[in-house]
Amino acid sequence: MSDRPSTPQDTCAAWTAFISGVRLMTRELDKGLRRDLGMGYNSYVVLAALAEAPGHRLTMTSLAHRTQSPGERLSHAVVSLRTNGLVTVENDSTDRRLRYAVITPAGLATVERAAPAHTLRVQRLLLGELDATGIESLRQLGQIMRASSSREACAPEAAAEAARRP
Repeated sequence: MSDRPSTPQDTCAAWTAFISGVRLMTRELDKGLRRDLGMGYNSYVVLAALAEAPGHRLTMTSLAHRTQSPGERLSHAVVSLRTNGLVTVENDSTDRRLRYAVITPAGLATVERAAPAHTLRVQRLLLGELDATGIESLRQLGQIMRASSSREACAPEAAAEAARRP
């Protein structure tokens, strides 16, 4: 990705198109999941992350990281999923500070039932419009965004660590 936009207007137009597309896609995915399952996109992302996790369980911290969900949004999703019998929450037997979200058999069945329609929606909304080069560019963009986000999240810790050094 060495070709960079030459003007601030190009950069602004690219950013506006990107963020608008992400919002529109998320809204469409949310509508489809609400229609198909009666649950929103954020809850589905939590269920899917647990379905893919080893042992179908993650600490709440790992789940927040994997789903990119801030604490309050994740808590709300987990409470809703728990109320509907799709997730349980367990305490760690050796470390009281750790809590695990665990997908139930009903939760797994929900993800399995929803996945084909959800995948088709993603295909129709975005992936079906891309050729192999576009798919690779999308993958690279995702990697750049995750790396940048990780650097940003670590920045306060790195600054604090540097301030403590003589």
